[in-house]
Amino acid sequence: MNIRNSLSMIGSAAVVIIATAACSPMAGNPVASSTGLSSTAKTTTTTAAAPTTTSDATTSSGSPHGHRAFSVVYHKYQATEGTVTFDVDVPWISGDDLAVVDRFNNSVLSSLHDQQVALGNDGSTSGYWTVSSQDAQAVIGTDVITGLLITSVNHHDPMSAHPTPHIATFVINKATAQPVMLTDLFTDQHEALQRLSNEARQQIIAKIGSVDESGIAPTAKNFANWIPTSYGIEIHFDDYQVGPHAAGLQVVTMPWSVFAGVLAQKLY
Repeated sequence: MNIRNSLSMIGSAAVVIIATAACSPMAGNPVASSTGLSSTAKTTTTTAAAPTTTSDATTSSGSPHGHRAFSVVYHKYQATEGTVTFDVDVPWISGDDLAVVDRFNNSVLSSLHDQQVALGNDGSTSGYWTVSSQDAQAVIGTDVITGLLITSVNHHDPMSAHPTPHIATFVINKATAQPVMLTDLFTDQHEALQRLSNEARQQIIAKIGSVDESGIAPTAKNFANWIPTSYGIEIHFDDYQVGPHAAGLQVVTMPWSVFAGVLAQKLY
């Protein structure tokens, strides 16, 4: 079963699910194998009938909003759509707040679908693509559930010079079941983006000796891959965005104190 069909079974009802969560086909229940998803504990594929939650205590948390509990589960996504084949470990959650669970999990599936669409329309006239795992994380915070999915994309026949990483981050508000945008955090977006740019410049130059200024210009798009942490705002930059491929993917964390005076809400 390909991603499009997976999303038609799971993701197409996302808007209805948020309004009527009790009708959810997912919400922490075992995912049908026909969706391309199979349960895993951490990143080891299993054939268990139900998802296996991680045993790490830090992956399960009650919420101050009604004491709702969530757990992190990892799944293996294996599917082929046209010339794109996926074999990816994905972050996944279960829990008793069905709206939040569905919003997070459908966001992950949607990011895979977006990759498939992008690769399927890249203009290549020959060959095929494989998408594999590079990193998958989910964290249950006090206010939000966050996720990171980095995949490694290879073009075959002809073979690409090197894999291309693709980054997606997810931030879901536990109280509203809605995605949180980086700009939602600030009372003065222009000033906050300028501070993000200045802090990123300092940190990246300290790491790799230089920075591509276009990649840290004070625009929301440049800082779209973000995750709130207890320490600050973690920014993930795309391949080539701020430096050469050889420098690797760059990640910086901006302390919350950097945004004193312009911070509308401090989420974690």
